[in-house]
Amino acid sequence: MKHLFFPPLAAAAGLVSFGAVLAAQVTTGPKRADIVSLEGRKAYYQDRSESYGVLFKNTEGSFGLGMGAGCAWFDMDGDGDEDLYAPSGQNAGALFRNDGDSFADVMAGSGIGVSPLVDPIAVRTADYDQDGRSDVYLMTTGQNYMFRNEGGGQFSDKTAVLGVSGGSRFSTGASFADFDLDGDLDLYVGHYIRILNFPYHYGEPNQLFMNLGTVFADFAPALGVDNVGVFGPSVPGYPYESPEGQPTAGCTLATATCDYDEDGDPDLQVGNDFGEWVIGNTLYRNDVSGGLLAFADVSAATGFDTRPHYNMGIYPRDFDHDGDWDFYLSNLGDNLLLRNDGGQFVDGTYAAGPVDGVGPTGKLLTSWATVWEDVDNDSWEDLIVCNGHMPSASFIANELRSANTLWMNQGDGTFERVPDVFSGLADLGSGRGLAWVDLQSDGFPDFYVQNNGADWIALPGDRSRLFVNKGLIGADNHWFELDLAGRFSNREGIGARIDAEVDGTVLKRQVLADPIFESSPTLMVHFGLGSAEQIDRMTVHWPSGVVQTLVELPADQRIQLLEPAVTGAGIQPIAYDPVAEMLTLRADVENHDTVPQGVSAMFELRAKSDGSVLLKKSLSGTLPGGSILTLTVNQAVPQAAYAALQGSAVELVVSCAASGGQDSDMLDTSLP
Repeated sequence: MKHLFFPPLAAAAGLVSFGAVLAAQVTTGPKRADIVSLEGRKAYYQDRSESYGVLFKNTEGSFGLGMGAGCAWFDMDGDGDEDLYAPSGQNAGALFRNDGDSFADVMAGSGIGVSPLVDPIAVRTADYDQDGRSDVYLMTTGQNYMFRNEGGGQFSDKTAVLGVSGGSRFSTGASFADFDLDGDLDLYVGHYIRILNFPYHYGEPNQLFMNLGTVFADFAPALGVDNVGVFGPSVPGYPYESPEGQPTAGCTLATATCDYDEDGDPDLQVGNDFGEWVIGNTLYRNDVSGGLLAFADVSAATGFDTRPHYNMGIYPRDFDHDGDWDFYLSNLGDNLLLRNDGGQFVDGTYAAGPVDGVGPTGKLLTSWATVWEDVDNDSWEDLIVCNGHMPSASFIANELRSANTLWMNQGDGTFERVPDVFSGLADLGSGRGLAWVDLQSDGFPDFYVQNNGADWIALPGDRSRLFVNKGLIGADNHWFELDLAGRFSNREGIGARIDAEVDGTVLKRQVLADPIFESSPTLMVHFGLGSAEQIDRMTVHWPSGVVQTLVELPADQRIQLLEPAVTGAGIQPIAYDPVAEMLTLRADVENHDTVPQGVSAMFELRAKSDGSVLLKKSLSGTLPGGSILTLTVNQAVPQAAYAALQGSAVELVVSCAASGGQDSDMLDTSLP
């Protein structure tokens, strides 16, 4: 096992509504005519920073220790496209408004500003006040800032009013999630080093700001999620002495809120720098019950603390499609792929291949942001790793020029590294943050990489970069994207889990407002579908507990999905009365709201042999608040006609819509 550490003074480091007729919503991505093979040596990604006007230099200030910075994609002005925020040291940075084919820096007059005594480090966006506009939480080397989105690209500083400044701590990442399932967003903030004492640094306790309506309050110490402990004994083989037994906290650089056990509440994953010497990575299981919040540290019990290291980035995904959540964690040296094996995490890095530990000259690589996205839409999630130099002592020297890497998921549990000449992502700047977006709405993920531009780290020409997916691979593959809009859940659907069944395989996603090393990607959910022309069945588990099912969703479209007030509670077996010569179809629907809902429902019975429609009938009515109602369709069918169909394989699709939200389900059966 490699033992890696830093020198004493360095630090590791176009929507459409979802209505009744799905076919009318399709926004087909452009077909790519410029398909080439690998031998064509054309890059998959193209640097479009200059043409879009987002070529940006991050000028880290005096306090950041080389850590910054991140970036964020969010719709700041409500015009339907995503804008870009790129913080910079000792100033607010750049706020790029998306004007379609170009961006304009509108930071001046926006209301976003920071003290000259701090360096902006990380940014996370979310709609904390549930007014339909994404707000900005900016983390720095001193106090943090909450900027409320007032609309039209204007922001106001609500930090003091809300009580979320974090004091004077060095903050590196934050996650928004509804930890207590009360319908609003809470905020977990990760903090870094308090006192430098290489490599046994004294960390700063993390904070869990619970949303109390008009203010936030820190409950981390009371709930045991402040990431504190004591120093252990000195690690053998190193000329450094541990302050054994003294209290400390982890040096957090990464936070995540994946509901890893899928019990309906967000859990907490904490990635700590200097894990072997201070505190390793931590997994807090959320055990909320009846509105009472409780957490349990299950790091050791689950193996989540396997291989303590310099954890800079952490990101979950079911990369092997076995139904559970795996994690990829970046490092100085060999990265870590934690494969979930029935609730136990094991080191699957070397078997799978995405190590990213050593560079081309034999020196170590320092990896920061990391993200799973299906860049070729073959239905297998690929891995993008942002690498960048960090000045260090000679015995742990890392590459001065570190290319970002693209690992293609082979669909068999392994990955293949794409040569730099093919990837187009292999920028040699000192990469730090990374955020993805589908900028062109073409179903191909794009990336903005925030490079550190400090003079003591970067070369003069280094800039942050926008990499656009050219669609040269996977051009014939299909895709599907959706934005969630909560009704009983938080407005952005943060915490929702989506299971999409495609040709017998379940593709899993969670809507997470977590940092990808200091960065805030789009909240849009993207699926690559391979050759499949539809999602057979998609089930959305909303944070409120509402379960929404949609069937036969056509590929190559982006939709906005509203949390439904009325959902199907079950399709009952088909019945036929030969005496009355009556075919009966029934389905239960449930109103999750407290007020009555006008409901429209559609029953469609189809023959599986040829897809022909045997019966189609609509119903409408009013469903009382908080009630379950059985909808019934009776259709006269003569015995002779029914006898010709009896035993045939059929599909019964029942859809219901109320207040703009829709739910549907399908019963695969045969006529009795």
